[in-house]
Amino acid sequence: MAEPGVETRTRSSVITARAAASFDPVGRSVATARAFVRDTLQGWGYTDIVDDAVVLTSELVTNAVVHAGTTADVLCLRTDEGVRVEVGDRYPERDVPLQGTAQSFGSPDREGGRGLLLCAALASRWGVDYAPTHKHVWFQLDLPARPVGIRSAGPVLPVEHLPVADGRVRVAVVQIDRSGAINAWNEDAEELFGYDADQVTGKQLTDFAAWPHTPGIATGIADALQLSRWEGSYGVRAADGRTVPVYASHLRVRDTSGEPSTVCLLVRDFERAVLQSPQRTPGDTAKGSLSEGRTTDPFEVFIGSPAPDDLDGLLQRTVERSRDMLDADSAFLLLATDDETELEV
Repeated sequence: MAEPGVETRTRSSVITARAAASFDPVGRSVATARAFVRDTLQGWGYTDIVDDAVVLTSELVTNAVVHAGTTADVLCLRTDEGVRVEVGDRYPERDVPLQGTAQSFGSPDREGGRGLLLCAALASRWGVDYAPTHKHVWFQLDLPARPVGIRSAGPVLPVEHLPVADGRVRVAVVQIDRSGAINAWNEDAEELFGYDADQVTGKQLTDFAAWPHTPGIATGIADALQLSRWEGSYGVRAADGRTVPVYASHLRVRDTSGEPSTVCLLVRDFERAVLQSPQRTPGDTAKGSLSEGRTTDPFEVFIGSPAPDDLDGLLQRTVERSRDMLDADSAFLLLATDDETELEV
């Protein structure tokens, strides 16, 4: 039976993707594990919970490789509710405290226990599983509710300032399978490039793309098609021999059976505004535009996001950004006490 503050694991959520890696019992592994979880969740599009997942993973992997002194096995599971991360070590005899009080997890000045204290504070659910040869600490982060409504908006513009497009904008939708072969080609793709679907189905997209980058010097089209997201310009060789300049947005997806593919949306290059992501800066307001005369705050550029309103959030973001920029295992901020006689963490 679980102690107060710890929820037993359930498997009611549907697992739609998984990623696993093992890390050697050395301090450097903590930073590598952080990067693994960050890249995995960003690839799944779970940017809303990346920061919390990285913080918790960092603490739990530290417990495994530094305190338990064993290899850390990290497993990320994408579910219909959010993400579950499990960190296993091979020292099951080293118990973890299960009582629900902060004192039982250890004070902030102690080396041990902080990971579980953070789990209790940040995770939607968490728990510990013991086996004869392994111990797993896991946590679940649920996706925040996404309200229906405006995600971004631009100002009202005079007609003469609007981007130019044809009377009928055609958006080619091309889907390619794991091997890079085309398996979907819509009517707009037929109109833009002159090929019927049966002429291109099963053929490699690279056979039709005029990629502008030099092989071996920059990202090639085969590499770009494997990325979770890609956006940019290239050409498509049409049936009449012309090369049609296009602006493309690629998204890597996974079907219900787990098979990956890439969806490519393409418009003529001069109509790129239809697909092009809005250019955002750290100084953008919630309405998606800068107030007149406002300049970007250099500190916001440093922390990579608008400065939080509260001091604790600002300090936390500063420490995390410093740690990531230096690729460090951990970072701490020392502040002067009220009487300025000493420093405290």
